[in-house]
Parts: sequence; C-alpha cells; structure tokens
Amino acid sequence: MAKTTQTTEVTIIEVITMDNALSEARQAVASAIVSTYGALGRYASMLNTLHSNNWFEVKHFDKSEEAQPINNEKKEFYKALRDANHTNPSVIWARVCAFGKAEKYGAIDAEEQTEGNEGNEEQTEGNDSEKAPNRSPMLRNIEELVALWKFNNKNDALSPALCEVQDLLTKALKVLNVNIANLG
Repeated sequence: MAKTTQTTEVTIIEVITMDNALSEARQAVASAIVSTYGALGRYASMLNTLHSNNWFEVKHFDKSEEAQPINNEKKEFYKALRDANHTNPSVIWARVCAFGKAEKYGAIDAEEQTEGNEGNEEQTEGNDSEKAPNRSPMLRNIEELVALWKFNNKNDALSPALCEVQDLLTKALKVLNVNIANLG
C-alpha cells in the first residue's frame, strides 16, 4: 500500500511540475508574440519615416525608380529572415506592410492583410452566405478598435464611462502602433 501512495505522490508531483512547465512555455510564447508584433510595428514605423510614399503598396514586379529602395530593403529583410531559418518571409513582409499602412492611415484593408492566406475562410458576421478572408488577430483588433474609437470620437454626448472607454481605446491603439492623429 505504501508503494502505491508513493507512486501516486510522484505522479502528482510530476503532473504539477509538467503543468508549471506548460504554463511557463505558454507565457514564453505569448511574450515572444508580443515582442514580435512590437518589433514589426517599430520596423514599419521606421519605413514610414524613411519613405514618404506608400512604400507598403510597392509590388515585387515594380521596377520604377521610386520602388527601388523599397525592393532593396525587402530583399535585405527576406535575407535576414532566411538567415534565421524562417521559411516564408513574404508572410512577415505582408504583416510589416499592414503595420505601416495602419500607422499611416489608421485602418487596414483586410484583403491586403490576408494575402497568402488563401483557403482560410470564416463566415462574415451578419451574412452566412458570404465568405471573407480570415483576419489575423492583430488586424481584427486594429480594425474593430479603430471603428469604436471613430464612433466615440464623433459622438458629442458620451457618458463619463464611455469617455473613460475612449481613453482606454486610445491607449490600446497606441500599443498596437496605430497613429491616432491619422484617424480623424
């Protein structure tokens, strides 16, 4: 009987240890994703600062003089990602472009953001017969927070609670690297 109890105790300890390790691993992933989005946003912001044009709309086949610096930067970016063993740098570049567009204009076109995600579809809210591209969590948060922010900003008769919500929306959008000045 003592052996059974001891084995059970070891098993419980192993489960608790595994649960703690799983929790730490989960937190590490969450922290890495937050760090990644922050790095993507800072990189996109720097590109916005360096290039006054809509650099995020330059296509890979554009050989114009205006597109050349963007294409060179994109090539260097792809090289850095490949050197880090990333298998699909075009997906990451699309995210950088989305961040740049969001910072500059305050909203992102969902179709552009999800290029390369063909086949991933979800039902469009409100109309079961229409299909829409699957939006990334970042895109969905930015779009929906921007919509709420704009709605509240246009409303002159906000309650004190909604004024507080508007302040929180502003803070959240800044965390997501959205330039509030461009929201109008």
